[in-house]
Amino acid sequence: MRMIVLTVTGLLLLAIAGFLAFGPGIAEGRMNRVAGPGRWPVSEEARRLHARLTIVDLHADTLLWQRNLLSLSRRGHVDLPRLQAGGVALQVFSSVTKTPEGQHYDSNTADSDNLPLLAIAGFLAFGPGITEGRMNRVAGPASWPASEEARRLPARLTILDLHADALLWQRTLLSLSRRGHVDLPRLQAGGVALQVFSSVTKTPKGQNYDSNTADSDNITLLAIAQLQPPRTWNSLLERSLWHAEKLESAVLQSEGLLWPVRSASDLDGLVDARSNGRLVTGALLSTEGAHNLEGRLANVARLHAAGFRMMGLVHFFDNDVAGSMHGVAKGGLTPFGTKVVAAMEEQGIIVDLAHASRKTFFDVLRIARRPVLVSHGGIKATCDTPRNLDTEQLLALKANGGMIGIGYWDAAVCAPTPQATAKAIAAAIAIMGPDHVGLGSDFDGAVTTGFDTAHLDALTQALLDAGLSESVIEQVMGGNALRLIRQGLIPLAKTPQAPALPEPEPAR
Repeated sequence: MRMIVLTVTGLLLLAIAGFLAFGPGIAEGRMNRVAGPGRWPVSEEARRLHARLTIVDLHADTLLWQRNLLSLSRRGHVDLPRLQAGGVALQVFSSVTKTPEGQHYDSNTADSDNLPLLAIAGFLAFGPGITEGRMNRVAGPASWPASEEARRLPARLTILDLHADALLWQRTLLSLSRRGHVDLPRLQAGGVALQVFSSVTKTPKGQNYDSNTADSDNITLLAIAQLQPPRTWNSLLERSLWHAEKLESAVLQSEGLLWPVRSASDLDGLVDARSNGRLVTGALLSTEGAHNLEGRLANVARLHAAGFRMMGLVHFFDNDVAGSMHGVAKGGLTPFGTKVVAAMEEQGIIVDLAHASRKTFFDVLRIARRPVLVSHGGIKATCDTPRNLDTEQLLALKANGGMIGIGYWDAAVCAPTPQATAKAIAAAIAIMGPDHVGLGSDFDGAVTTGFDTAHLDALTQALLDAGLSESVIEQVMGGNALRLIRQGLIPLAKTPQAPALPEPEPAR
């Protein structure tokens, strides 16, 4: 019975979502019609006169409807391309706020209103995009100054970014967007060889870097508002599987421009293709926290089958795998988490310690049988925030053979500029050496950055200005991450644990 109720409820919600998504467009198509022929006969004299007129239309209700004024539409009467085609100099746009039910020209009361349902549909259509536009911002100039050397160098690099959350949002990876930081055209413009796409499945209300509980979730409303499949509305695992489906769909529609990376041979093929001049960009799936396992060890294999090859253990709250640096208890790796880490290594899934509490960090390093990474973050040496790693953690990560991806946003580097990121990279190299530092933008992760992925030459310039050699820049921009990922993608046979690391000193 419970299954029947859930099925019926899901179908009902899907029907409502479909109505809200497509109903307004269908309604407008029936209400704003053109009844005449496709083109009325017009003399040459009328055409010439029309071109000399200053045409003003005193009233149009276009703003009421769910469509973009800038794009030519097959519905309605007015948009910018048609205004231009008609030679209109000035259009007055009216704001319609209430219409009565059964509206007619003779007699109407003010007791009813047709527009609230249309407003709800408008929120579902435009709300997620408006939200993302406010959360994923670029605060820097449209173009940072870059020398000819800085522009040429990325063409010789294999650039790899360890973390971006673009799959969370309601837009296609294949089209250039005016929102956010990452899409395929911008990855191509920035010369990115491989982008790690993370699956964000849960964030707490009032999210902050100090202390969060797991009792609330912002992503549920976003999933509904974006009209994702109902199975994603109450399942963290299904949200990740949906993100995997979105990426797979983009790969299939990209005509070979997006290259899925699921194995070492996939990675080698990507590098070979790019070295032979093919304009191809790799895509690797990751998770932002292992709460999407929903407490089941078998779901590690299910995520692996869906294409995930990197997994963060935690995000902004403690979970049943491990403690978060932003959680309440900030505890360490749990017994279940120990099994999860072992299963990840055995299946060829790279362990990501971004957001991990200090105790979780050292707990994992004591049992890790291969290098781990911190996909996105910063270092306290240049930016002392709760988000960043101290020197002891960096040295332990080096001893493990792992690496850190330095971010581009204020909590990671204290200023959203390429210079601040370059400063953090140089300081991390001074502590760990050049073999253990890379890029971890956190693009599209509800952050403000100084540039998007199309303008990575700004970071190249900042690294040159910081005094890094071209060979070190090559390592940082992708060489180190390429090496670690290639090793981590090879499934690890069950082997004895590595010798235990010494206990860490208490946090200072």
